[in-house]
Amino acid sequence: MRVLVTAASRHGATDEIDRQIGDEMEKTLDFPAVEVHVRPADAVDDVLTYDAAVIGSAIYMGRWQEPARRLVEAVAASHREMPVWLFSSGPIGDPPQPEGDSADAVALAELPCVREHATFAGRLDKHDLRLTER
Repeated sequence: MRVLVTAASRHGATDEIDRQIGDEMEKTLDFPAVEVHVRPADAVDDVLTYDAAVIGSAIYMGRWQEPARRLVEAVAASHREMPVWLFSSGPIGDPPQPEGDSADAVALAELPCVREHATFAGRLDKHDLRLTER
């Protein structure tokens, strides 16, 4: 079994989440029959070569990043039986803002292949932002 763990990240924080998920899966699924592949979403050529996937995205301007949306939509269109788990990263602050899931996450979580969606708090270092993002 081949499992893809991937995320679209703009500044790296969401990449840390998918690496952590991949590491935990490798520890938990410690037998040769399961291969866990951790890849950035924009480096995945074909999600359909995997048997299951964990796909995440940073939320910017209330939206999932295009590479992650594209992967989920590819599974939904061509390989509906493949189990997919989703995660979003983006709410920041105390309490985290914005509240609730993004419209993209809500719509993607309703696809037949999606088993569950989770949201993790984001991390934002203003020094990493481009001028237009500030």
